[in-house]
Amino acid sequence: MYLKSLELMGFKSFGRKTVFDFTRGITAIIGPNGSGKSNVCDAIRWVLGEQSAKALRGTKMSEVIFAGSSEFKASAFAQVKLVLDNEDRAMPMDYSEVAIGRQLFRSGESNYFVNNSRTLLSSIKEMLMDTGIGKDGYSVIGQGDIDDIIFQRTQSRRALIEEAAGITKFKHRKQSTLTKLGHTRTNITRLQDIISEIESQLGPLAEQAEKTRKYQALAAEIRQLEIDLVLYDLNQLNGEYENINSMRLGLLAKIEEIEKFLAEVDTKKAEARERFAEFESVLQSRQEEVKGVVAQVDVKRREMAVLREDIKSQQARSQAILEEIDGIENMLLDGGNEISDAENRLKDEEAREIELGSVMADIEENIGKVKTELEKHLKEQTDDKESAFQIAVKLADRRNRITTATQQMQILERQLDKGEGDVASAQSHVEKLTTDISKLETEIATMKEEVERNRSLLSEEMARLGKIEKDYKRTEEELVGVSDQIKMFRARSNLLEELRHSSDSGIFRGVQAALALKETGRLPGIHGIVGELIKVPAGYEVAFETALGGSIQDIITKDAETAKAAINMLKQNKAGRATFLPLDMMTAPQALARPNARGCLGVALELIEFDAKFYTVMSNLLGRILIFDNLDNAVEYTRQNRNFNRIVTVDGEIIRSSGALTGGGEARKSGGILSRKREQEELEEKLRVFEGKESKMRSLLNNLIKERQALLSSTRDRDDSVRRREQSLDFFEKTREQKVSELKTRSEEYSNIARDRSEMTARLESLKNELSQAGAELATLEKQDEELSGRLNALGGKEGAIQARLTSLTGMLGERKLEMAQILERKKAIKKEIEAATRRRRDAAERKDRALAEVERLKTLSTDGEGRVATLQAGIDELEKRKETLESAMETIQNDYRRMSKELDQLDHAYQSRVRIEDSTRKKLSELDIRMAEVKTHISTKEGILSGEFNLDINELNHTQNRYESREELAGRINQRKFEQEVLEPVNPLAIEDYEKTRERYDFLNSQIADMTEAADSLEQVIAEIEKISSERFLETFGQISIAFNDIFEILFPGGSGLLKLSDPQTPLESDVDIVCKLPGKKLSTLELFSGGEKALISLALLFSILQVKPPAFCLLDEVEAALDEANVRRFTRMLRSFADKTQFLVITHNKETMQAVDVIYGITLQKSGISRPISIRLEDDDKIKEFTVSKAGMRERNYAVAGAGNATEENLQ
Repeated sequence: MYLKSLELMGFKSFGRKTVFDFTRGITAIIGPNGSGKSNVCDAIRWVLGEQSAKALRGTKMSEVIFAGSSEFKASAFAQVKLVLDNEDRAMPMDYSEVAIGRQLFRSGESNYFVNNSRTLLSSIKEMLMDTGIGKDGYSVIGQGDIDDIIFQRTQSRRALIEEAAGITKFKHRKQSTLTKLGHTRTNITRLQDIISEIESQLGPLAEQAEKTRKYQALAAEIRQLEIDLVLYDLNQLNGEYENINSMRLGLLAKIEEIEKFLAEVDTKKAEARERFAEFESVLQSRQEEVKGVVAQVDVKRREMAVLREDIKSQQARSQAILEEIDGIENMLLDGGNEISDAENRLKDEEAREIELGSVMADIEENIGKVKTELEKHLKEQTDDKESAFQIAVKLADRRNRITTATQQMQILERQLDKGEGDVASAQSHVEKLTTDISKLETEIATMKEEVERNRSLLSEEMARLGKIEKDYKRTEEELVGVSDQIKMFRARSNLLEELRHSSDSGIFRGVQAALALKETGRLPGIHGIVGELIKVPAGYEVAFETALGGSIQDIITKDAETAKAAINMLKQNKAGRATFLPLDMMTAPQALARPNARGCLGVALELIEFDAKFYTVMSNLLGRILIFDNLDNAVEYTRQNRNFNRIVTVDGEIIRSSGALTGGGEARKSGGILSRKREQEELEEKLRVFEGKESKMRSLLNNLIKERQALLSSTRDRDDSVRRREQSLDFFEKTREQKVSELKTRSEEYSNIARDRSEMTARLESLKNELSQAGAELATLEKQDEELSGRLNALGGKEGAIQARLTSLTGMLGERKLEMAQILERKKAIKKEIEAATRRRRDAAERKDRALAEVERLKTLSTDGEGRVATLQAGIDELEKRKETLESAMETIQNDYRRMSKELDQLDHAYQSRVRIEDSTRKKLSELDIRMAEVKTHISTKEGILSGEFNLDINELNHTQNRYESREELAGRINQRKFEQEVLEPVNPLAIEDYEKTRERYDFLNSQIADMTEAADSLEQVIAEIEKISSERFLETFGQISIAFNDIFEILFPGGSGLLKLSDPQTPLESDVDIVCKLPGKKLSTLELFSGGEKALISLALLFSILQVKPPAFCLLDEVEAALDEANVRRFTRMLRSFADKTQFLVITHNKETMQAVDVIYGITLQKSGISRPISIRLEDDDKIKEFTVSKAGMRERNYAVAGAGNATEENLQ
């Protein structure tokens, strides 16, 4: 497997699409500083999943997107695609090529691709694990990475060895398993807390469930007793209903006789109205005819007035046209003079045009001669400039060589100067170490005092924390009690709401079915039942439920048609019976004034609130019912006054106008609708109060939690502070010991510094000789450049004179052309004047002819108009006579009309007399109907209670059964059972269900804990197995890399030795990896004391040892040999060649020695447009090879393949 190609588009300086094709072996990427070489390294890191902008030499990730330049706009996204050859199936994918891609948009959206299919970053990381080419692997070594990875972070060394050992995937799996184990342990703890809470709830719930069962048994017995009470009342009501029905039949017969008389009167009135209509028709006909005659007269008069106005207008128009003709004749005379003057001016301009043409021809001939002379001069100047350019190129090369040599000399001189300072520095270091040790001892004493003070403060905060915990627990218990009350209120509220819509609501089955027709939209004319459409004062629910009785469930409809439609649907569906109150048939009875009597609370109608459109209904039901505070006051009032229908007390006793009294111990309310409504409102009020209390408690709890968290945070911080101080104490002790050890090693540095200074002095002399030779060559080239500059200056002066002559002639020609253009413009303007004057004369002649014709036409129209006026006047006179005849006939018809109207009034008087008699009879019938409806409603209410509330079929029950001696006995037994119920209250109706659900949840959670405990044990076994395998693989690979490191170290440092060792071999997966080196001629020393070049070479030794044990598909090295001298660079390149058969190398370099060792070279340059691009480099192109600092002789020593246009391609951004 190897890197086949790399495609960049919109990435950093690669604004255009650029493709690099790579082959096996070694490829070099070269170019000037800032051209974009290292951006290739960044692109490979980025596409492999790098998430740190800092690692990509930026501050934020969006900086990798091309930012634009003076010629190209900024890219909308960055895209990189890396293609790996996978013929050997080194990657676990069944593809011969694996393409990894990444996109980043300016919006922050990021995409990853594998073979053009979108994927996740985690999938790419897992795919590249243990291959060495991931973002954390050792296949990409950027600028400065050698020092960072090898010398600054010992953990990074171990990470490289882990990658080579192939245990990165195991570490990832271990971390994932540890995360799962932590979550499992947390879940077990959470479940145990929940189970503990549930155990405390099970006991009270069991008691509540048993109490609820007893309550339900009493409710069943009360239900049967209430059924018996309803049957008892039904027998009484059926007898009363039969008596009322017989009286009603007599009144109906009397009404039938009156209606027969009224029908005869209606017939006579109809005949009279027919004759009356005939008179009206004739009279209307004559009136219309008169109107028609008057209209015709008006039309003819208006038409005659219009004609007269037209005649006046035509005469005025004719006079105006004659005046206009005089003006036109004057215009014709002036136009002829204007044309003659313009033709004279045109002849003068044509003569001047001929004269200028001759002058311009002479000037153009002279300009041609001067241009020929200038072209000859410029050719000579161009040849000299080309020679000067060649010399300038050579000058630049010599100056670059001098600059490079000078810079290297300066570096060596600075190093030599620094070496002198190192001796003095080492002498002063001992004194500094003594001072540091003294300061460390003072710091240790101070830290011990701070530890004791923090421990004292920690004890005080723990005491405060204990008090807050007690307050929190007490408040939490109170909150649980309030929450339980809220739950009970909500449960009762929900129960009432469900009861209102259920079959147990007390609403009759037929009423429920009719209301369903409204809710489904089939009968929108249904407004609702009476009980839902009124609002009664608090405490009056019993009184109004008693007053309304069964009528509380009567249904109010828009009209009788809606009521009939509802009844028909109930019949068809056999859905029960219901009473309907149509608004269009109800009439309000005479209002009953509130009596000034003791205990009278008012007329029932006046005490309630309802919509005004229901007034007639509510007046019929409650308009003649009085509400009293108690029975005594009601009886006293009844003895003196009977002008009411019924009196109802607040407790529900009834006194009828006949003197009958109804009352007793019955606790049932008629239907219970108003009571439930009131209870619902009270529950809502209680909920608001308790919810406010709950909110305050929760706020207090939150404050306690915040205070507790603040104290916990403070105690943790203080505890952490104590631990940090103790750790610092240990650190300072170890630091003091290290400084003592460091003092012993300083004496060994002096001999090494002297040897290094000798080598640098020799290199400095060599550079001085090279600088002298380059200076001599530079002087020769500068002399040649000076001679050419003199010749170019002389030619430049002659060119100026020629250019001045050419400019003068060109200016003269321009002035003549301008004058010629002005003459042409003036000629054009004069011609336009002549054409305009001619056109105006022609138009004036045509207007004169049209005006004369118009005068003749207007005279003809005026004569015709005067004839039509005379004709219209004759017609008007004839229509006036016709109008007088019609008005005489209309007077006769109106006299007959008044006589017939008097006869019709007499018939209406007789009809109204009989209607009053019928209304009186119907009123009596209405009173019987109301009473009959009341009885019927009571019967329906009782039947509805049986069918709706108790779900019993009335037809299957025996109405005459009576197992009790009196109604009072039956009511007494009901009260006794209800009292027993009240003793048990309050009862949670959901207690049984809550207990069963809680018990089921308790058992389920216990089983969950058992499963999770088993899963946690299994995860711990998996972690132990992963650690065992990882340790074995790590130790095996570490041993191989350690042997390879020693072998390669001896090659790079002949006579030296290198060793890798673990700081703690007992825990290899946690241990640091240390490097111990001994360079030839030097004592064993720490890495920090080596020079920069030695450090770089040791780093490369470790890198090559890893590559030998686990070679990756490719390895990119970005200027890693920058700190090496020529001898060590040669060692480095020989090592590259020896590894090239196993690993593909991409080397970014400026070094000539490295370039001579590679197989392929890519040159990268940065254009003026700010875009990096690859360029063609050919062996015969001397200038470009010099530009990229590649020695021509060195390049031809070997047969290299140099990258050209065929390998690196570039496409324009669209």
